[in-house]
Amino acid sequence: MKTLRALLWTFAFAILFTAGFVHKDFRSGRPVSLSQILLLAKQEDSSATADRVFKENYNRIEANYYKPVNTRDLQYAGYQGMFASLGDPHTNFLPPPIAREFDVQTHASFVGIGARVESNSLGGRFVTIFPNSPAQEAGIIPGDVITAVDGVATAGKTVDEVVDRIRGKEGTKVKVRILRDNKKVINLTLKRREIIAPTVTDAYLDGPQVAYVQIATFSAPTASQFDKALDRVMAKPVRGLVIDLRGDPGGYLETAIDLISRFVEDKLVLRMKSFGGKEEIATGYSGSLRNIKVPIVLLVDSETASAAEIFAGNLKDYHIATLVGEHTYGKNEVQDVFPLKDGSTAKITIAKYLLPSTPDIGRKVDEDGRFISGGIEPDFKVNVDPDLVVEFGNPSKDPVLQRALDVIKSKTN
Repeated sequence: MKTLRALLWTFAFAILFTAGFVHKDFRSGRPVSLSQILLLAKQEDSSATADRVFKENYNRIEANYYKPVNTRDLQYAGYQGMFASLGDPHTNFLPPPIAREFDVQTHASFVGIGARVESNSLGGRFVTIFPNSPAQEAGIIPGDVITAVDGVATAGKTVDEVVDRIRGKEGTKVKVRILRDNKKVINLTLKRREIIAPTVTDAYLDGPQVAYVQIATFSAPTASQFDKALDRVMAKPVRGLVIDLRGDPGGYLETAIDLISRFVEDKLVLRMKSFGGKEEIATGYSGSLRNIKVPIVLLVDSETASAAEIFAGNLKDYHIATLVGEHTYGKNEVQDVFPLKDGSTAKITIAKYLLPSTPDIGRKVDEDGRFISGGIEPDFKVNVDPDLVVEFGNPSKDPVLQRALDVIKSKTN
């Protein structure tokens, strides 16, 4: 069957990939000993045996399991197990539905009505309405609850199932029934269109005259959105700039380098060590430097990760910004994404990186997964009461932001 053959081809590719290293040795002029050739033959024989065992077990499950088996799910589970065996939480096989959502997050674009939805017992609850979107134009507001999509009730559905129903092809229409204030039922018909999700928000804190910019992810449109946000808030007189990276899981390395280049031009961004100890360096771009002469403070926490850590680490290493908050997550790896023909995706760690001067930030945890060390330490640590409801962007309800304002005040007095 096709699915089985596809899986077996994956294992065959692994064998060919192993043999490729010997071919590479020949090309690079390094002689291969007889013992190496015999070892390779032994490895190939072992792989062939494992291949037969896998095929036998696959066929045994399909023929003998007490109820029908979805062969595609079985195949994907095999892929996921293969990736999981590496023990790397950032190297994953993503089946098509998860791969599509991952693509939406990294590109920050999708076809839909332009809103963020959270889980609700009736189906879903709107939490953010994007500007100039079909949802905003239809009058949907945060707090509205989705109770049906295209006439089908959404109660008991997961938020992902609700979102999948709302999304669709550009130009098509979707009917949404919503409940407002637990009493008013509203039926709407909206036309789907491409939405570029906002990854950057901004505000001008009038009292202390401080520009505030929050970066949610380092997605494809983030750099251009950051420039526009900066233009807006810096057009007014400011004493300082706060860039909020709390909860930012990262994203594209290229986007991180792009944003760093607004503050550091043509300098080392990171060193990457890939397979075989090969080292590469990444440097900032030229021509994008912003002339910011006020103190800059970055807000970070234990969920600030990946590309967001690279951005924060560079601004700290080059003494461009002061970090306030908690230690960052500690993800010192770079992944590459390989789209597959069936719509699934392989996300594979290809290198580890080092920042310009900060030592290895790699996260270390104990047997129970509790944090031991790693990440980037802030210049000013702020312990936030876990029971406190923090309102980002509001100094009176955000102790980390309040500390950042104190830092700016101390630098400008």
